[in-house]
Amino acid sequence: MRLPPFALAGALVALAACGKSAEEKAVDRFRAACEGFPEAGTTIRGAEETFGEGALLVRCLPGQDSGATGEKLLRYPGDDCDHTGMLCDLGWCYYPSDPDLCGPFGCWYGCGIRVIPDAGGLPTADTPICGSRFVSEQPLPAVCVTN
Repeated sequence: MRLPPFALAGALVALAACGKSAEEKAVDRFRAACEGFPEAGTTIRGAEETFGEGALLVRCLPGQDSGATGEKLLRYPGDDCDHTGMLCDLGWCYYPSDPDLCGPFGCWYGCGIRVIPDAGGLPTADTPICGSRFVSEQPLPAVCVTN
């Protein structure tokens, strides 16, 4: 059966009118900000201005090229960090309330950032972000769990 052209046009207009929900748009902004931090030269302070205070310090471990034994942090895609020394991961997490985003069981969105700590072994607010990754997982992304 072939639909008349006006029926197809009406269906396309109806689909376009639906668009993304406000929460879907918020998740898109969250992802874009997260993925843009390293290239923009953003610091932890800048990330806090974007996402709010309260990042989780997930862990500090040697980078994958450090020569250290034991657990190491592997590179994120697009990671510009020096992996020959210590690195720290921090994360912001977001649980959406829109069931259309994640289905009936929900999901978490997270932004994991990677920084090189200062001489004292911990990052400060002015530490630049050298790597980041956006995650969407269920039940809880690793960037949202402290070790």
